[in-house]
Amino acid sequence: MPIDASVKLISALPPVLGQAWIGEMPNMARDTDAVRELKQALGRALADHRRAAGFAQAEIARRVHYTRTAVSHAEAGRHLPPRRFWAAADDAVGADGVLLDHFDRLQSAAAESERIEREREQAVFRHRAQRGHRTPTEKISSTDIHAAATADEQTHELAAALQSARRVDAEVVESFVAQLEHIRTLDRRLGAGLLRGEVRAKIAQIEPLMRHSIDPAIRRSLAAVLTEYCTLADWQCLDSGLLGEAWQHYENAKTAARESGNAALFSHVIAEQAFVLIDIGRSTDASDLTGHALAAARQNAPAILLAWLAAAHGEALAANDQSAKSLRAFDHAARTLPADTVHTDTPYVAMDDVHLTRWRGHALARTGERSAVAVLNDALRGLDPSYTRAETALRVDLTRALLHAGERDSAAEQAAQADALAQQIGSARQQRRLARLAVPG
Repeated sequence: MPIDASVKLISALPPVLGQAWIGEMPNMARDTDAVRELKQALGRALADHRRAAGFAQAEIARRVHYTRTAVSHAEAGRHLPPRRFWAAADDAVGADGVLLDHFDRLQSAAAESERIEREREQAVFRHRAQRGHRTPTEKISSTDIHAAATADEQTHELAAALQSARRVDAEVVESFVAQLEHIRTLDRRLGAGLLRGEVRAKIAQIEPLMRHSIDPAIRRSLAAVLTEYCTLADWQCLDSGLLGEAWQHYENAKTAARESGNAALFSHVIAEQAFVLIDIGRSTDASDLTGHALAAARQNAPAILLAWLAAAHGEALAANDQSAKSLRAFDHAARTLPADTVHTDTPYVAMDDVHLTRWRGHALARTGERSAVAVLNDALRGLDPSYTRAETALRVDLTRALLHAGERDSAAEQAAQADALAQQIGSARQQRRLARLAVPG
Protein backbone atom coordinates (compact mmCIF):
# COMPACT_ATOMS: atom_id res chain seq x y z
CA MET A 1 0.00 0.00 0.00
CA PRO A 2 1.43 3.48 -0.88
CA ILE A 3 2.49 5.65 2.05
CA ASP A 4 -0.19 8.26 1.30
CA ALA A 5 -2.85 5.56 1.38
CA SER A 6 -1.51 4.23 4.70
CA VAL A 7 -1.66 7.72 6.21
CA LYS A 8 -5.22 8.14 4.97
CA LEU A 9 -6.16 4.75 6.43
CA ILE A 10 -4.76 5.61 9.86
CA SER A 11 -6.33 9.06 9.82
CA ALA A 12 -9.67 7.44 9.02
CA LEU A 13 -9.52 5.35 12.20
CA PRO A 14 -11.57 6.48 15.19
CA PRO A 15 -9.59 9.19 17.02
CA VAL A 16 -8.86 7.12 20.12
CA LEU A 17 -7.60 4.10 18.18
CA GLY A 18 -5.68 6.18 15.65
CA GLN A 19 -3.83 8.19 18.28
CA ALA A 20 -3.09 5.20 20.47
CA TRP A 21 -1.75 2.83 17.84
CA ILE A 22 0.16 5.08 15.41
CA GLY A 23 3.71 3.79 15.30
CA GLU A 24 2.87 0.96 17.68
CA MET A 25 1.00 -1.55 15.54
CA PRO A 26 1.99 -5.12 16.36
CA ASN A 27 4.61 -6.95 14.37
CA MET A 28 2.69 -9.03 11.84
CA ALA A 29 5.55 -11.42 11.06
CA ARG A 30 4.79 -15.09 11.51
CA ASP A 31 4.25 -15.97 15.14
CA THR A 32 5.56 -19.20 16.55
CA ASP A 33 3.09 -21.55 18.21
CA ALA A 34 4.41 -20.47 21.61
CA VAL A 35 3.92 -16.78 20.82
CA ARG A 36 0.40 -17.42 19.50
CA GLU A 37 -0.47 -19.37 22.63
CA LEU A 38 0.84 -16.59 24.88
CA LYS A 39 -1.05 -13.97 22.86
CA GLN A 40 -4.27 -15.96 23.18
CA ALA A 41 -3.63 -16.58 26.89
CA LEU A 42 -3.16 -12.84 27.41
CA GLY A 43 -6.43 -12.14 25.62
CA ARG A 44 -8.25 -14.79 27.67
CA ALA A 45 -6.83 -13.33 30.88
CA LEU A 46 -8.12 -9.87 29.94
CA ALA A 47 -11.57 -11.27 29.11
CA ASP A 48 -11.71 -13.33 32.32
CA HIS A 49 -10.67 -10.42 34.54
CA ARG A 50 -13.08 -8.09 32.72
CA ARG A 51 -16.02 -10.43 33.25
CA ALA A 52 -15.04 -10.99 36.88
CA ALA A 53 -15.07 -7.21 37.37
CA GLY A 54 -18.54 -7.06 35.78
CA PHE A 55 -17.49 -4.84 32.85
CA ALA A 56 -18.54 -4.95 29.22
CA GLN A 57 -15.92 -4.45 26.52
CA ALA A 58 -17.26 -0.95 25.91
CA GLU A 59 -16.62 0.02 29.53
CA ILE A 60 -13.03 -1.25 29.39
CA ALA A 61 -12.54 0.63 26.12
CA ARG A 62 -13.71 3.83 27.82
CA ARG A 63 -11.40 3.31 30.78
CA VAL A 64 -8.27 2.54 28.72
CA HIS A 65 -9.04 5.11 25.97
CA TYR A 66 -9.26 2.60 23.12
CA THR A 67 -12.16 1.49 20.94
CA ARG A 68 -14.34 -1.48 21.82
CA THR A 69 -13.10 -3.16 18.62
CA ALA A 70 -9.52 -2.81 19.85
CA VAL A 71 -10.46 -4.43 23.16
CA SER A 72 -12.31 -7.22 21.32
CA HIS A 73 -9.31 -7.90 19.06
CA ALA A 74 -6.95 -7.89 22.05
CA GLU A 75 -9.15 -10.42 23.89
CA ALA A 76 -9.25 -12.64 20.79
CA GLY A 77 -5.45 -12.51 20.47
CA ARG A 78 -5.67 -11.01 16.97
CA HIS A 79 -3.83 -7.78 17.79
CA LEU A 80 -1.32 -6.85 20.46
CA PRO A 81 -1.72 -3.28 21.74
CA PRO A 82 1.29 -1.58 23.38
CA ARG A 83 2.24 -1.92 27.02
CA ARG A 84 0.36 1.19 28.13
CA PHE A 85 -2.91 -0.46 27.00
CA TRP A 86 -2.24 -3.45 29.26
CA ALA A 87 -1.15 -1.23 32.16
CA ALA A 88 -4.42 0.70 31.92
CA ALA A 89 -6.46 -2.48 31.46
CA ASP A 90 -4.71 -4.16 34.41
CA ASP A 91 -5.61 -1.19 36.60
CA ALA A 92 -9.19 -1.01 35.27
CA VAL A 93 -10.04 -4.63 36.07
CA GLY A 94 -7.96 -4.88 39.26
CA ALA A 95 -5.73 -7.66 37.90
CA ASP A 96 -2.91 -6.83 40.33
CA GLY A 97 -0.20 -6.92 37.66
CA VAL A 98 -1.28 -10.22 36.09
CA LEU A 99 -1.96 -8.70 32.65
CA LEU A 100 1.34 -6.79 32.64
CA ASP A 101 3.23 -9.96 33.59
CA HIS A 102 1.53 -11.76 30.69
CA PHE A 103 2.40 -8.94 28.29
CA ASP A 104 6.07 -8.80 29.33
CA ARG A 105 6.45 -12.57 28.90
CA LEU A 106 4.84 -12.31 25.49
CA GLN A 107 7.16 -9.50 24.44
CA SER A 108 10.20 -11.53 25.49
CA ALA A 109 8.97 -14.58 23.59
CA ALA A 110 8.20 -12.51 20.49
CA ALA A 111 11.65 -10.88 20.57
CA GLU A 112 13.30 -14.28 20.85
CA SER A 113 11.17 -15.58 17.97
CA GLU A 114 12.19 -12.64 15.77
CA ARG A 115 15.85 -13.18 16.60
CA ILE A 116 15.65 -16.84 15.61
CA GLU A 117 13.85 -15.92 12.38
CA ARG A 118 16.54 -13.39 11.48
CA GLU A 119 19.25 -15.97 12.12
CA ARG A 120 17.39 -18.47 9.96
CA GLU A 121 17.28 -15.99 7.08
CA GLN A 122 20.97 -15.24 7.53
CA ALA A 123 21.69 -18.97 7.37
CA VAL A 124 19.93 -19.13 3.99
CA PHE A 125 21.96 -16.19 2.71
CA ARG A 126 25.20 -17.79 3.92
CA HIS A 127 24.26 -21.03 2.23
CA ARG A 128 23.57 -19.25 -1.03
CA ALA A 129 26.86 -17.38 -0.80
CA GLN A 130 28.75 -20.61 -0.21
CA ARG A 131 27.06 -22.31 -3.13
CA GLY A 132 27.89 -19.29 -5.27
CA HIS A 133 31.56 -20.29 -5.17
CA ARG A 134 30.77 -23.57 -6.91
CA THR A 135 30.73 -24.20 -10.63
CA PRO A 136 28.43 -21.91 -12.64
CA THR A 137 26.50 -24.89 -14.01
CA GLU A 138 25.59 -26.21 -10.55
CA LYS A 139 22.09 -25.16 -9.53
CA ILE A 140 21.13 -24.31 -5.96
CA SER A 141 18.49 -26.76 -4.78
CA SER A 142 15.62 -25.27 -2.80
CA THR A 143 15.59 -28.50 -0.80
CA ASP A 144 19.26 -28.00 0.10
CA ILE A 145 18.60 -24.42 1.16
CA HIS A 146 15.64 -25.49 3.29
CA ALA A 147 17.67 -28.29 4.87
CA ALA A 148 20.55 -25.94 5.68
CA ALA A 149 18.18 -23.36 7.12
CA THR A 150 16.34 -25.98 9.18
CA ALA A 151 19.59 -27.39 10.56
CA ASP A 152 20.85 -23.93 11.48
CA GLU A 153 17.48 -23.03 12.99
CA GLN A 154 17.43 -26.13 15.17
CA THR A 155 20.99 -25.49 16.30
CA HIS A 156 20.23 -21.90 17.26
CA GLU A 157 16.94 -22.85 18.94
CA LEU A 158 18.69 -25.50 21.02
CA ALA A 159 21.52 -23.13 21.93
CA ALA A 160 19.02 -20.44 22.91
CA ALA A 161 16.96 -22.88 25.00
CA LEU A 162 20.05 -24.17 26.80
CA GLN A 163 21.21 -20.62 27.46
CA SER A 164 17.79 -19.64 28.83
CA ALA A 165 17.77 -22.67 31.13
CA ARG A 166 21.30 -21.87 32.28
CA ARG A 167 20.11 -18.52 33.62
CA VAL A 168 17.72 -20.27 36.00
CA ASP A 169 19.03 -20.37 39.55
CA ALA A 170 17.51 -20.96 42.98
CA GLU A 171 16.19 -17.39 43.06
CA VAL A 172 14.32 -17.88 39.78
CA VAL A 173 12.82 -21.13 41.06
CA GLU A 174 11.68 -19.34 44.22
CA SER A 175 10.06 -16.71 42.03
CA PHE A 176 8.09 -19.43 40.22
CA VAL A 177 7.04 -20.84 43.60
CA ALA A 178 5.92 -17.42 44.86
CA GLN A 179 3.89 -16.88 41.67
CA LEU A 180 2.31 -20.30 42.15
CA GLU A 181 1.21 -19.45 45.68
CA HIS A 182 -0.29 -16.17 44.44
CA ILE A 183 -2.18 -17.99 41.68
CA ARG A 184 -3.39 -20.63 44.15
CA THR A 185 -4.81 -17.93 46.40
CA LEU A 186 -6.65 -16.29 43.51
CA ASP A 187 -7.80 -19.65 42.17
CA ARG A 188 -9.46 -20.79 45.38
CA ARG A 189 -11.21 -17.43 45.68
CA LEU A 190 -12.13 -16.68 42.06
CA GLY A 191 -12.34 -20.10 40.43
CA ALA A 192 -10.72 -21.87 37.52
CA GLY A 193 -12.18 -19.90 34.63
CA LEU A 194 -10.35 -16.72 35.52
CA LEU A 195 -6.90 -18.27 35.89
CA ARG A 196 -6.78 -21.36 33.70
CA GLY A 197 -5.06 -19.49 30.85
CA GLU A 198 -2.44 -18.09 33.20
CA VAL A 199 -1.62 -21.53 34.62
CA ARG A 200 -1.29 -22.96 31.11
CA ALA A 201 1.10 -20.12 30.20
CA LYS A 202 3.26 -20.83 33.27
CA ILE A 203 3.44 -24.51 32.36
CA ALA A 204 4.51 -23.57 28.83
CA GLN A 205 7.19 -21.32 30.32
CA ILE A 206 8.62 -23.72 32.92
CA GLU A 207 8.50 -27.01 31.00
CA PRO A 208 11.14 -26.09 28.35
CA LEU A 209 13.38 -24.61 31.05
CA MET A 210 13.28 -27.93 32.90
CA ARG A 211 13.91 -29.99 29.76
CA HIS A 212 16.97 -27.91 28.87
CA SER A 213 18.41 -27.55 32.37
CA ILE A 214 21.82 -29.17 32.85
CA ASP A 215 22.21 -28.52 36.58
CA PRO A 216 20.69 -31.60 38.33
CA ALA A 217 19.51 -29.69 41.41
CA ILE A 218 17.88 -26.90 39.40
CA ARG A 219 16.31 -29.45 37.05
CA ARG A 220 14.75 -31.32 39.99
CA SER A 221 13.50 -28.07 41.51
CA LEU A 222 11.93 -26.98 38.22
CA ALA A 223 10.35 -30.42 37.86
CA ALA A 224 8.79 -30.14 41.32
CA VAL A 225 7.38 -26.68 40.57
CA LEU A 226 6.13 -27.87 37.18
CA THR A 227 4.38 -30.79 38.89
CA GLU A 228 2.51 -28.41 41.16
CA TYR A 229 1.48 -26.15 38.27
CA CYS A 230 0.24 -29.22 36.38
CA THR A 231 -1.79 -30.49 39.33
CA LEU A 232 -3.34 -27.03 39.71
CA ALA A 233 -4.21 -27.10 36.00
CA ASP A 234 -5.65 -30.60 36.54
CA TRP A 235 -7.95 -29.40 39.27
CA GLN A 236 -9.02 -26.36 37.27
CA CYS A 237 -9.96 -28.58 34.33
CA LEU A 238 -11.76 -31.01 36.64
CA ASP A 239 -13.78 -28.15 38.13
CA SER A 240 -14.55 -26.87 34.62
CA GLY A 241 -15.79 -30.29 33.48
CA LEU A 242 -12.85 -30.84 31.10
CA LEU A 243 -12.08 -34.38 32.21
CA GLY A 244 -9.98 -35.40 29.20
CA GLU A 245 -7.73 -32.38 29.57
CA ALA A 246 -7.54 -32.94 33.32
CA TRP A 247 -6.35 -36.52 32.77
CA GLN A 248 -3.62 -35.36 30.40
CA HIS A 249 -2.41 -32.75 32.89
CA TYR A 250 -2.17 -35.49 35.52
CA GLU A 251 -0.09 -37.61 33.15
CA ASN A 252 2.22 -34.64 32.59
CA ALA A 253 2.36 -34.05 36.34
CA LYS A 254 3.41 -37.66 36.95
CA THR A 255 6.22 -37.31 34.40
CA ALA A 256 7.46 -34.13 36.08
CA ALA A 257 7.13 -35.66 39.56
CA ARG A 258 9.31 -38.60 38.52
CA GLU A 259 11.88 -36.12 37.21
CA SER A 260 11.82 -34.29 40.55
CA GLY A 261 12.71 -37.46 42.45
CA ASN A 262 10.11 -36.55 45.11
CA ALA A 263 8.22 -39.73 45.98
CA ALA A 264 5.74 -37.90 48.22
CA LEU A 265 4.85 -35.49 45.45
CA PHE A 266 4.38 -38.40 43.05
CA SER A 267 1.98 -40.11 45.49
CA HIS A 268 -0.06 -36.93 45.74
CA VAL A 269 -0.39 -36.72 41.94
CA ILE A 270 -1.52 -40.35 41.70
CA ALA A 271 -4.19 -39.85 44.36
CA GLU A 272 -5.48 -36.63 42.80
CA GLN A 273 -5.86 -38.37 39.44
CA ALA A 274 -8.37 -40.67 41.11
CA PHE A 275 -10.87 -37.80 41.29
CA VAL A 276 -11.14 -37.86 37.50
CA LEU A 277 -12.01 -41.55 37.77
CA ILE A 278 -14.67 -40.77 40.39
CA ASP A 279 -16.22 -38.12 38.16
CA ILE A 280 -16.55 -40.53 35.22
CA GLY A 281 -18.05 -43.25 37.39
CA ARG A 282 -15.01 -45.52 37.79
CA SER A 283 -15.08 -45.51 41.58
CA THR A 284 -13.58 -48.99 41.97
CA ASP A 285 -10.52 -47.93 39.99
CA ALA A 286 -10.38 -44.73 42.05
CA SER A 287 -10.41 -46.59 45.37
CA ASP A 288 -7.71 -48.96 44.11
CA LEU A 289 -5.56 -46.04 42.92
CA THR A 290 -5.83 -44.06 46.17
CA GLY A 291 -5.12 -47.22 48.13
CA HIS A 292 -1.93 -47.82 46.14
CA ALA A 293 -0.87 -44.18 46.61
CA LEU A 294 -1.40 -44.37 50.37
CA ALA A 295 0.49 -47.65 50.69
CA ALA A 296 3.41 -46.38 48.61
CA ALA A 297 3.72 -43.17 50.63
CA ARG A 298 3.66 -44.69 54.13
CA GLN A 299 7.44 -45.09 54.34
CA ASN A 300 8.59 -41.59 53.45
CA ALA A 301 5.73 -39.07 53.26
CA PRO A 302 5.10 -36.30 55.82
CA ALA A 303 2.24 -36.92 58.23
CA ILE A 304 0.07 -34.18 56.72
CA LEU A 305 0.30 -35.80 53.29
CA LEU A 306 -0.48 -39.23 54.75
CA ALA A 307 -3.60 -37.74 56.35
CA TRP A 308 -4.59 -36.19 53.02
CA LEU A 309 -4.02 -39.49 51.18
CA ALA A 310 -6.10 -41.38 53.75
CA ALA A 311 -8.94 -38.88 53.32
CA ALA A 312 -8.70 -39.14 49.53
CA HIS A 313 -8.94 -42.91 49.89
CA GLY A 314 -11.97 -42.42 52.16
CA GLU A 315 -13.74 -40.34 49.51
CA ALA A 316 -13.01 -42.91 46.81
CA LEU A 317 -14.35 -45.70 49.03
CA ALA A 318 -17.50 -43.68 49.72
CA ALA A 319 -17.98 -43.17 45.99
CA ASN A 320 -17.68 -46.95 45.64
CA ASP A 321 -20.44 -47.52 48.26
CA GLN A 322 -18.00 -48.90 50.85
CA SER A 323 -19.27 -46.87 53.78
CA ALA A 324 -17.60 -48.76 56.63
CA LYS A 325 -14.18 -48.79 54.96
CA SER A 326 -14.60 -45.13 54.08
CA LEU A 327 -15.21 -44.13 57.70
CA ARG A 328 -12.21 -46.18 58.83
CA ALA A 329 -10.07 -44.33 56.29
CA PHE A 330 -11.26 -40.98 57.69
CA ASP A 331 -10.56 -42.16 61.23
CA HIS A 332 -7.04 -43.04 60.10
CA ALA A 333 -6.68 -39.59 58.53
CA ALA A 334 -7.77 -37.93 61.80
CA ARG A 335 -5.23 -39.94 63.81
CA THR A 336 -2.47 -39.12 61.34
CA LEU A 337 -3.15 -35.39 60.93
CA PRO A 338 -0.46 -33.44 62.82
CA ALA A 339 -1.28 -30.54 65.14
CA ASP A 340 0.80 -28.19 62.99
CA THR A 341 -0.75 -28.27 59.51
CA VAL A 342 1.47 -25.59 57.93
CA HIS A 343 4.33 -27.40 56.21
CA THR A 344 6.70 -25.76 53.74
CA ASP A 345 7.62 -29.12 52.20
CA THR A 346 4.00 -29.86 51.19
CA PRO A 347 2.52 -26.52 50.06
CA TYR A 348 0.29 -28.41 47.64
CA VAL A 349 -1.68 -29.97 50.50
CA ALA A 350 -4.52 -27.90 52.01
CA MET A 351 -5.40 -29.99 55.04
CA ASP A 352 -6.48 -29.20 58.59
CA ASP A 353 -9.27 -30.21 60.97
CA VAL A 354 -11.86 -28.14 59.07
CA HIS A 355 -10.94 -29.54 55.66
CA LEU A 356 -10.91 -33.07 57.06
CA THR A 357 -14.36 -32.51 58.61
CA ARG A 358 -15.64 -31.11 55.30
CA TRP A 359 -14.24 -34.11 53.44
CA ARG A 360 -15.72 -36.57 55.93
CA GLY A 361 -19.08 -34.81 55.63
CA HIS A 362 -18.93 -35.21 51.86
CA ALA A 363 -18.45 -38.96 52.26
CA LEU A 364 -21.26 -39.21 54.82
CA ALA A 365 -23.63 -37.32 52.52
CA ARG A 366 -22.68 -39.55 49.62
CA THR A 367 -23.43 -42.72 51.60
CA GLY A 368 -26.66 -41.31 53.10
CA GLU A 369 -25.55 -41.13 56.75
CA ARG A 370 -27.87 -39.02 58.94
CA SER A 371 -24.90 -37.45 60.75
CA ALA A 372 -23.81 -35.75 57.52
CA VAL A 373 -25.85 -32.56 58.16
CA ALA A 374 -24.25 -31.87 61.55
CA VAL A 375 -20.74 -32.66 60.31
CA LEU A 376 -21.10 -30.44 57.24
CA ASN A 377 -22.56 -27.58 59.29
CA ASP A 378 -19.56 -27.79 61.63
CA ALA A 379 -17.24 -27.60 58.63
CA LEU A 380 -19.16 -24.65 57.16
CA ARG A 381 -18.85 -22.67 60.39
CA GLY A 382 -15.09 -23.21 60.53
CA LEU A 383 -14.24 -22.82 56.85
CA ASP A 384 -11.96 -19.96 55.80
CA PRO A 385 -14.22 -17.72 53.65
CA SER A 386 -11.44 -17.32 51.08
CA TYR A 387 -11.96 -20.97 50.03
CA THR A 388 -14.82 -20.19 47.66
CA ARG A 389 -14.55 -23.41 45.65
CA ALA A 390 -14.50 -25.49 48.83
CA GLU A 391 -17.54 -23.63 50.18
CA THR A 392 -19.39 -24.27 46.94
CA ALA A 393 -18.74 -28.01 47.14
CA LEU A 394 -19.62 -28.05 50.83
CA ARG A 395 -23.00 -26.40 50.21
CA VAL A 396 -23.76 -28.90 47.44
CA ASP A 397 -22.96 -31.70 49.91
CA LEU A 398 -25.16 -30.05 52.53
CA THR A 399 -28.00 -29.81 50.00
CA ARG A 400 -27.71 -33.52 49.39
CA ALA A 401 -27.61 -34.36 53.09
CA LEU A 402 -30.62 -32.14 53.87
CA LEU A 403 -32.64 -33.73 51.08
CA HIS A 404 -31.84 -37.16 52.47
CA ALA A 405 -32.94 -35.97 55.92
CA GLY A 406 -36.24 -34.68 54.48
CA GLU A 407 -35.46 -31.01 55.17
CA ARG A 408 -36.46 -29.79 51.73
CA ASP A 409 -36.80 -26.07 52.51
CA SER A 410 -33.32 -25.91 54.04
CA ALA A 411 -32.01 -27.94 51.12
CA ALA A 412 -33.47 -25.42 48.67
CA GLU A 413 -31.77 -22.55 50.54
CA GLN A 414 -28.40 -24.29 50.44
CA ALA A 415 -28.87 -25.18 46.77
CA ALA A 416 -29.56 -21.55 45.88
CA GLN A 417 -26.39 -20.40 47.65
CA ALA A 418 -24.35 -23.20 46.09
CA ASP A 419 -25.66 -22.39 42.62
CA ALA A 420 -24.83 -18.69 43.03
CA LEU A 421 -21.28 -19.54 44.10
CA ALA A 422 -20.85 -22.11 41.32
CA GLN A 423 -21.90 -19.55 38.72
CA GLN A 424 -19.63 -16.94 40.28
CA ILE A 425 -16.51 -19.12 40.00
CA GLY A 426 -17.57 -20.97 36.85
CA SER A 427 -17.66 -24.42 38.44
CA ALA A 428 -19.30 -26.71 35.90
CA ARG A 429 -18.53 -29.62 38.22
CA GLN A 430 -20.63 -28.30 41.11
CA GLN A 431 -23.40 -27.11 38.80
CA ARG A 432 -23.57 -30.62 37.37
CA ARG A 433 -23.75 -32.12 40.88
CA LEU A 434 -26.58 -29.74 41.79
CA ALA A 435 -28.49 -30.58 38.63
CA ARG A 436 -28.51 -34.26 39.65
CA LEU A 437 -30.25 -33.49 42.95
CA ALA A 438 -34.03 -33.26 43.04
CA VAL A 439 -34.05 -29.86 44.72
CA PRO A 440 -37.56 -28.40 45.17
CA GLY A 441 -38.20 -25.25 43.15
